[in-house]
Amino acid sequence: MRRILLTEYLTIDGVIDDPHEWIAPYWTDDLAAYLRREMRHSGALLLGRATWEAAASSGRPPAWGVGAAFGIMPTYVVSTTIPDTAGGPGVHILKDIAAIVELRDGDGPDFLVHGSVQLVRSLIAANLVDEYRLLTFPVVRGSGQRLFEDGNVADSLILTAREHFPNGVTAHVYSPAEDAVFSRELPVAV
Repeated sequence: MRRILLTEYLTIDGVIDDPHEWIAPYWTDDLAAYLRREMRHSGALLLGRATWEAAASSGRPPAWGVGAAFGIMPTYVVSTTIPDTAGGPGVHILKDIAAIVELRDGDGPDFLVHGSVQLVRSLIAANLVDEYRLLTFPVVRGSGQRLFEDGNVADSLILTAREHFPNGVTAHVYSPAEDAVFSRELPVAV
């Protein structure tokens, strides 16, 4: 069975949207090396439509998050609006959570998820996230989308690793507790 490994950039107050607006001052070689290590330990990207489109057209340096993996790792994009033929070689369009479950239950490399807040919330609700890698930046946004909102929470997580960077960024890795109780309905589509 393949695992789904979630990486999110968040502020101290839990905001996850528009990280391109606040991560640049904290981007270091140490942080880039951490992200490269995590990419080496997975073999495929799983992204929502908006994150895939933004990363593919951003022009940002490849070391910034998922851009480093484009063209190297197979990419699975979950969208009900993108045609099946979009994206080119190595890009696979998935229409719903059921397609993710089918791939996850098969053989192959682990999936790495970056950004993709709507997709991530669906994965959390369906109890499909095997590891949460949360990189907290020393920034307060005050408002914005948060990873965990009302009705969309992982019931119980265990801290399995942590790393602190000299620039104030911290990485915390969590896995679902074995006895966690999830009572969410499987979403039909993302």
